[in-house]
Amino acid sequence: MARSREGWQWSPNGTLQQGLPSIGVIQPPRNVGKTSEVFDVIVVGSGYTGLTAARDATTSGLKTLLLEGRDRIGGRTWSSNIDGYPFEMGGTWVHWFQPHVYRELSRYGMIDQLVHSTDYSKKHNFFSFATRSGRREMSHEEEDELFARAVQKFVNVDGNYGKTIMPFPFNAYWNKDVLQYANMSFADRIAQIQHDLSEDEQHAIESFALLCSGGTRDNSAFLDFLRWWAAGNYDYKTLLDTIIIFKLKCGQSGFAIRFFQEALETQNLAYAFNTAVSRVDGTGNVVRVLTKEGDEFQAKRVICTVPLNVLNKVDFNPPLNQAKREASALKHVNQCVKVHAEVKDPEMRSWSGVTYPNNKLVIGLADGTTPAGNTHCVFFGCDANHMHADENIQETLKAVKSFAPMDVERLVFHNWSKDEFAEGAWVWYRPGMEVKYLEGLRERQGAILFANSDWAAGGWRSFIDGAIQSGTEAALTVKEELFLTRAEDAQMMRAQVAHLCRLTLGPHAQTQIWLPYLFNDGLAARGKLKGRVRSFDDESNCSGVSEQRQQPLPDLVWADTLISPLQSPVSQDEPSPSIFIPLSEDLSLSPSDLVVDDPSLLVPDGQEGCLEESDDGQSSLMLLKSGDFSPHYLSQGYMDTSFITSPPRETIPRYLEALSSQHREFFSHFSSAVAPVMVVLDGKFNGYRDLILPMAYEDDLVKAAVSVVSMYHLAAQRPELQHRADAGLQSIIRNLRHRADPSSSNANLLDLSAWTTIIVLLTGETVTGGNNLPILFRLLQHLAAANTRDGQDSAMHAFLKEQTRMMTLFAQPLLGEVSGASTLSAHDKYFDFISNAAIFFPGLAPQIALYKTAIRSACRIYLTRVTKAPPHSETVPILEELKDLCLNIQPGQPGHHALVWAYFIAAAESSTFEHRNFFTLRLQEVYSWTRFHNIPTALAALQELWKIQGERRWTEVLAEVMPVFII
Repeated sequence: MARSREGWQWSPNGTLQQGLPSIGVIQPPRNVGKTSEVFDVIVVGSGYTGLTAARDATTSGLKTLLLEGRDRIGGRTWSSNIDGYPFEMGGTWVHWFQPHVYRELSRYGMIDQLVHSTDYSKKHNFFSFATRSGRREMSHEEEDELFARAVQKFVNVDGNYGKTIMPFPFNAYWNKDVLQYANMSFADRIAQIQHDLSEDEQHAIESFALLCSGGTRDNSAFLDFLRWWAAGNYDYKTLLDTIIIFKLKCGQSGFAIRFFQEALETQNLAYAFNTAVSRVDGTGNVVRVLTKEGDEFQAKRVICTVPLNVLNKVDFNPPLNQAKREASALKHVNQCVKVHAEVKDPEMRSWSGVTYPNNKLVIGLADGTTPAGNTHCVFFGCDANHMHADENIQETLKAVKSFAPMDVERLVFHNWSKDEFAEGAWVWYRPGMEVKYLEGLRERQGAILFANSDWAAGGWRSFIDGAIQSGTEAALTVKEELFLTRAEDAQMMRAQVAHLCRLTLGPHAQTQIWLPYLFNDGLAARGKLKGRVRSFDDESNCSGVSEQRQQPLPDLVWADTLISPLQSPVSQDEPSPSIFIPLSEDLSLSPSDLVVDDPSLLVPDGQEGCLEESDDGQSSLMLLKSGDFSPHYLSQGYMDTSFITSPPRETIPRYLEALSSQHREFFSHFSSAVAPVMVVLDGKFNGYRDLILPMAYEDDLVKAAVSVVSMYHLAAQRPELQHRADAGLQSIIRNLRHRADPSSSNANLLDLSAWTTIIVLLTGETVTGGNNLPILFRLLQHLAAANTRDGQDSAMHAFLKEQTRMMTLFAQPLLGEVSGASTLSAHDKYFDFISNAAIFFPGLAPQIALYKTAIRSACRIYLTRVTKAPPHSETVPILEELKDLCLNIQPGQPGHHALVWAYFIAAAESSTFEHRNFFTLRLQEVYSWTRFHNIPTALAALQELWKIQGERRWTEVLAEVMPVFII
C-alpha cells in the first residue's frame, strides 16, 4: 500500500515518524502532462466535494481535470490502513439521516459497511468524568442522562427545545426570529442559563459543544449548534448517532476511492496529484489555472473546492468577492486535535470519558478492536488549551493517559492546524459570520464555481454529506451550462441549413418572416440584433413583412387541422442527389440542433423550427416535421432538405401576441421543470413541450391547466400561488365535467382540448400529491374513448393516446384490484410510452430495456399479491431479483424517474428492512430531482400499508390509503 507524506505515527519502540499508508494515495500520481487541451471542467481539490463533482461531470461525458495538492484523495476526510485496521485521520462517522451520504453508500453497494463504534459488552463498561471537582465513574446510561439534560437546556431557547426557532434545519432562517442568535457565542448562551445548570451539567455541555466546534467558548457560534441539533431531530441520542456512532468498516478512504474509480473508468478523467494550484484566471474566454510547479491548464468551467481557511492562499483574477476575502482572512474556528491510541487492553472497548477543562484533550471513547485484539481509542481536543500533537509526543501521551491508565501500543494522528491545504478541521463559524458571509461564499464568479462543505446549503454543512451535496450541485450547474453551450455551438450548422434553404428555395418573399420571442419579450437571441429588443411595431425590423401585414392573416393552425405543406415530394426510400446534400464530416447533426431558443411556442403544433438571422437583419424560419426526426439517411452524413421549406402564404399565422409576463413564466416553468419529468427521456422530442404548450397558447382551457400545474410546482417557493392554483383547478374540473357529461346539452366528448387538459391535470396530481386521481382518471377514460373512436391520427392524437395508455397502466392498480389486475395482465400493450423513447435515443436502448424489465417485474409483484396472496416470505426472491436489476440503474441517470411506480409497488410488497430501505431510498432519490409531491405522499402511505401487512392485502387497501397518482 502506498504511503502518504501526511500524518504521524508513534510507537514505544520507535520514534515519531511522518507519513502514513493509505489506499487513498493515487499511483501513478498523475496521468496528464503539459497540454493545450481545453477541458470542459477543472476541479480543484479532491475531497468529497471535488470527487463528487469530478465523478458526476465525467459520467455525464464532460472532459474533466482533477487537480490536488496532496498525494491522496479525501481532503479533510481520510483513513490510514495500518496492520489491517483503518484509523480515521479526519471525518469518520456517517448516518442514514444524511441523505447524500446514504445515496452514495447505496450507489456503491456499501450499506453493509456500516458498523457501530460503541460496544458495551466488555469489562470496563463505564464513563469516566474528570472535572475541576475531581474524577468519578458513572454508567453509560447516567452519562447519557447527564449530557441530554445539559444539551436540552442549552438549546431550549424557545420553550420547545429548538423546534420552534429552527423548525427546518435545511432552511435555518425560515423562522426569522432565529437571527437574534446570529451573534451569540457558546459563552453567551451558557451565561444565559448559568442559573439553571449544575456544575456537572456545565462541564457536560461545554465539553460536548467544544467537541462539535473544535473552537473555544468565546469564538464558537451558537447558531451552528442549533443547526446541528435540528439536523439531529432535536434529540440528544439521535444527534449522537449522526455524529459519532456509525462508521465505515473499510474506512473513509475506502469510500472515497469509489468516487475516483468510477470517474476514472469513464476515460473522461485526467488528474494530477502533488499539484497545488497557485492562481485561477477567469478573465478570458476560458479559465486558466496555474500551478505552483508552473503548469497551466485551461477549461470552460472551474469548480474550486478549496476550504475556507486557505481560500485566500490562491490568487484569483478577478479577485475574490469581499465576502470570500474577509471570511477567509477571518477563518472559521475549528482547530480540532484528533489522536488515535491503540491500547493493550481489550476490556477498554466499552469505555468513554471526559477530562475538562484542565486537559489538552477533552473527550475520548473506545472506537474499535484492532486485528491484534487491542482497543482502538480516539481522543479529541479543541482550540481551548490547544496542542500540536506532533511537537511534543510526551505531552500528547500525557494527555491521553489523563483519561485513564493505559498501556499505549501506538499513536496515530494528523495535525490539521498545520495542514497547508486546510488549516483547520470541519467548518464552525464565529458568531455573526454565517449571516454576514454565507451567501457571498456560495456565489460563483463568472466561470468559476465555489463548492465546499464549509458553505454547503442545508442542515449537514460541515459534514461529509454537505460536501457531497455541494459537489453534486456544482457539477449539475456545469453540466447544464455546458450542454446548453454545445447546443448553441450548433449555430454554424444552422447557418448551413439556412444557406441550403436559400439555395433550394430561392429568395422567395415567404422565406422572410418575423416572430416575437415569447419567453424573452422580443429579445433577439443572436445575429446583428443580439441583445436588442425588437418592437412588435418596428417596421424597420420587419423588412419583407410590412406589406403582408396590411391584410389580416389567418389564426394559428395546429397539427390537428393543418394540411401540412411539408410533405416531401421525394421518396424516402433512398436519397435524391438533388436534395440530399453531404454535410461536413466534422459536423454532427441532431434534431435538437435545429430548434430555436424557445421552440415550444414559436412554430405550429407537431413541428420544430429555427429562426436564423442573416447579416442584413432578415430572419428565415425553418420548419421540421416531427415525423422526420429519425431518417436513417442522417446517420449516413446527409441532410434531407426536402422537408425544409417556407410555409405557404395561407398557413403563416397572425403574429403571435405576447403572452403576459406571468403566463410566460408559467409556460417556461412547465417546459423546464414539469415536461422533462413526464417523459422517459427528455431531449429531441417532448410532447408536453412541443405539442401541448403550443396548443395552450391558443386554447384557454389548456392554458389554464398548464398555468395551474406550474403554480403548484412553484408554490413550494412561493406559497401565495397555492390558493390561486386550488381555485383554478376547481374551475377547470367543473368545466371538464360539464363538457364530458353525456346528459348535458353542451356535452362534447369529441373534444381534443378537454382530453389534453385532463392529461395536464393528471401531471398536476403527481406534482401536488393530491387526491383527485379517481375523478380525473374517469374523465380521462371517457374523453380518450370518444376521441380515439374514429381513428384520428394527428401527432397530437398519437401523443395523447400514448400518455393515456401510460397513465392507465399506472393508475388502474392504484384504484382497485379488479381493474389493476386486468390492466397489468396485458401490460405490454401500454408500453409505447417507453418503447418510443428508443426511437429518439437508440444509443440508450439497453438502458430503456432495463426500465421495461423493472416495470414488468413490478407488474408481476402486484399480480402475485392480488391473485395468490402468498406469505410475504415467498415474494422476497422476486423483490431481491428486482433490487439486483435496479442496482444496474444508477440514481440520476437519464430516465431513472420513470421507475417511481415500480419502486412504490416493490416497497409496498417488501417485508424485510433491506428491501423497504432500498426501494424507499430510490423513491427519495427521484424526489430530490423532481420535487413532485406524489412521492412524499407515497412514502407516508407505505407506512400505513406496512402496518396491515399480514392482515390484509396491500393491493386491496391501496385505493383507501392512497388515492394519489404515483407515476
